Amino acid sequence: METVRSVFDHPVPHLLMIPDFGKSRSQFLEKTACLNADELAVQGWNVVLFDPAGRGDSWGNEDWGGEEHQTEVAQIIDSLSGPVGIYTEGAGLNTALGGAQRSKKAVDFIIDYEGIADPDLILRLPIRPDISADSPFWNDRNGHQHLKDPPCLYHRFQSEIDHNLPDDLRHARRIMRTLSQSKGTLFRLNHHRIGEIPDRPRWIAAGPISARRNLLEALDIYRKDLSSKL
Repeated sequence: METVRSVFDHPVPHLLMIPDFGKSRSQFLEKTACLNADELAVQGWNVVLFDPAGRGDSWGNEDWGGEEHQTEVAQIIDSLSGPVGIYTEGAGLNTALGGAQRSKKAVDFIIDYEGIADPDLILRLPIRPDISADSPFWNDRNGHQHLKDPPCLYHRFQSEIDHNLPDDLRHARRIMRTLSQSKGTLFRLNHHRIGEIPDRPRWIAAGPISARRNLLEALDIYRKDLSSKL
């Protein structure tokens, strides 16, 4: 775990950033990243970067978003005082949802950039476990089980051309189908209303510039709301 602290001398909310499969916390330190941790710290977040076991500076074996990774996320959340939000991308979604579900401390939101919850579609990624989609291995790595009863507000950003699966939006549509059957209305797609399941989703424009603009705007709104509670 690494913390990129806010430049402000007063309490600020925490943002825990969870990387995609095959990536470590360094994903969020690159200047070309969709979201850069140093920039978010300047905007008023205490940024907490997560190296899952088996990646980056973390010891152990790659767990592919399973119980070990989820427990690590829960422990980080429980160690933080004050409001906590989560940002995740791609196949990091299952780790984020499971960690928030396992934590004793309430998480305020999860912002997900084009997350993938389905094993059959995760197996289309260039970096993934070589395990059949119908294996019990995926039982605790399938985000749909958490989305049936979201642990906090789940805000998904999805473009018309996905950054991981440019020819496929099935994962986005499947997640919205699961959310339509979930308990309550703790979910949001792009700029639709909270709890709305649109017949014709308004996807954001494709590409990193559009994604970055939309994500930063949303994070700034959440930051201001959480900061008012400190």
